[in-house]
Amino acid sequence: MDSKIFKKKIIIIFFIFGVFLILPAFSFSASLYLQPSSKNLNVGDNLTITIYVESSDQSMNAASGRITWDNSILKYVSHSKSGSIFNFWVREPEIEGNEFVFEGVVFNPGFKGKSGKILTINFKAIKPGEVKIDFISGMVLANDGMGTNILKAMYGGSYKVVQAQQREEIIVREESPITYLPPKPIITSPTHPDPNKWYNNSNPIFEWYLPSDVDLVKTAYGKNPDLIPYVEYSPPISRRKLENIPDGTYYFAVQFENEAGVSEISRFKFNIDTNPPTISEFSLIPDQNSLHIKVSAKDELSGLDLAEIYLNDSLYSKEKFVDGTLLKTITNLSGTQKIKIVIKDKANNETIKEEIISFQAIEKPIIIEKEVPFSNWFIFIFISFLLLIVLIILIILVLRIEKSEKQSREVHWKDFEERYKNKFKQFIREMKEEIKNLDENPTLNEEERNIYRRFKEIMEKAEKEFEEYLEEEKGYNKP
Repeated sequence: MDSKIFKKKIIIIFFIFGVFLILPAFSFSASLYLQPSSKNLNVGDNLTITIYVESSDQSMNAASGRITWDNSILKYVSHSKSGSIFNFWVREPEIEGNEFVFEGVVFNPGFKGKSGKILTINFKAIKPGEVKIDFISGMVLANDGMGTNILKAMYGGSYKVVQAQQREEIIVREESPITYLPPKPIITSPTHPDPNKWYNNSNPIFEWYLPSDVDLVKTAYGKNPDLIPYVEYSPPISRRKLENIPDGTYYFAVQFENEAGVSEISRFKFNIDTNPPTISEFSLIPDQNSLHIKVSAKDELSGLDLAEIYLNDSLYSKEKFVDGTLLKTITNLSGTQKIKIVIKDKANNETIKEEIISFQAIEKPIIIEKEVPFSNWFIFIFISFLLLIVLIILIILVLRIEKSEKQSREVHWKDFEERYKNKFKQFIREMKEEIKNLDENPTLNEEERNIYRRFKEIMEKAEKEFEEYLEEEKGYNKP
């Protein structure tokens, strides 16, 4: 073989071998790692780790990973995406048993550097022991248009948890003071203060106290009572105003975040109703000097509250609706009256109806004004008097018939005395007793007393004439 050709082949082989040795150094240059990578803890302490990506040699635009740990020693508490280099999360970070997964994207031109923050995870030490947090899978894709995986290495962490009595020694070695999770926000509203009431303001304002260690605030509003806040504010805010919110019931949610993690979510309910009540029936019916009012209305959201009735722009009364209907009668009206009815719902929206009505005063006849209905006593006297007259007439007729029968006069007279005289006297005694009661009755009006006195005189006169008639007849019937 020609020595020159042999030398060329040797050079080509070494060149190809060198390319394969050098290529991984340039292509696979990214890594995933945790900070801090080690730490000593007391039982009950919080541990916050941050996941970083390093891609110093070339730009990356996506990464994913899965980490695991012994959850009998470290308990997952929360996580935070604050400050992440990712612009979009292909898969939201989440806990799966004792594993945590994430997957996100960095928009063009991607990220190139040593400390690309992905997210932070918060743990709590629950018992003594040594525990590792390790990557069990991962991927870092280059921003080269082909999605080349350039992940070279993954570095986890090792942590030691001891009992609380060793705390003094541990504090000396700690890198930073313990940071606690932020408190649950307390939300108030100057425009919609009561969550159980309705308001006709569609621009609600919400406020909350902002602790000094809070780095980020998340808010959101919607109709879901389990709403999760997602709108982030950094630097954090302590007040937010919403505008032109449609009618309905809503919830406003706030959540705090600091270096230790996120707080519990606080939600504030608020109700908006800007539409006035609707009227299905409205009638004002005048009746001489009275007015009969009927209003039927409804309000779909906050519900009907009351109706205010005005006479000539002066408040006359406030009336409640019963099953959506108001019935009211106003009396003693005269002249021309301006009737205004203001119908309100529980959000203080109003529907107003107005009419002008003329009333003519009606003069009652004097005789009707003086007329007083007869009492039961008067009716009793009148009926008794009629019965007395009828009885006297019947007795006189019987006597005249008896008188014509002279042969049996004596027998009939004795029969009369036994059958009529005693009964008549008993009737007279009862009548006198009733008259005595009337004399002591204070409820009789003047008209009744005048009639009663006249009946008394007639009865006394009838009694006297009857006694005289009996004496005369008795003389005729002597044998």
